[in-house]
Amino acid sequence: MLDPAHTHAKPGSNDGDLFSSLEPFRTAWDALGDLPEPPSREGLEIGGKWGDLLPSIPEGENYLWHTERGGGKPLFGWRTRYWSFLLKLSKQLPSWTIQAQPGSAIGPFHWKNRRLTFAELCRLQTFPDGLVVDCGRTEMQRMLGNAVPSLIAEVLAREIRRQFFDQRPRSALRLIPPARDSIPLPEKVTGIGSQYRVLIGKHAAHPGTGKGRSAARVVAPDVEVEVG
Repeated sequence: MLDPAHTHAKPGSNDGDLFSSLEPFRTAWDALGDLPEPPSREGLEIGGKWGDLLPSIPEGENYLWHTERGGGKPLFGWRTRYWSFLLKLSKQLPSWTIQAQPGSAIGPFHWKNRRLTFAELCRLQTFPDGLVVDCGRTEMQRMLGNAVPSLIAEVLAREIRRQFFDQRPRSALRLIPPARDSIPLPEKVTGIGSQYRVLIGKHAAHPGTGKGRSAARVVAPDVEVEVG
């Protein structure tokens, strides 16, 4: 079976190509734009040591914003944390992978500086609206984070039908989010709280693969190798 043909591309990447029929990638705003804000933020607040730092990070950025190479304050060393640490969705970009077992500061988080609701997580995973699960937040996110997006199954099923049975689909994809015409401006960011100002300073960047804090030395008869 051949790979399905490309249908979408990064916005602007095909400018000037008069023969390209590729649509722009769908964004987090395409998926979530019509969902109302939850009536309560109970269970959606970000706690822990770093929760109050998230409002100071712009949409589409993560903790790297607060490094010497970012646009914020130098609070962390470059690439010394996981990519998803304090990661925030952008209305103008596709969503990053939903984590099945996130820590208190592991995103992606909503651009309103909160955790994503069950309905929002379902939208990002392209599940049909109205899905109900009878479990708590931890188990619910584990299931959704481990799930394969429903849209992938739809795309592959249509491609199998086309390639193996020579039957072209007669309708558009049903599970893909609609492309919304206008995207609101990014949310405003705040300054960092006083509890984080003590971290401002020069921080060493990650030394590279196999050289982090957890690296261990393994000594062979004639070889010394650093792993980690």
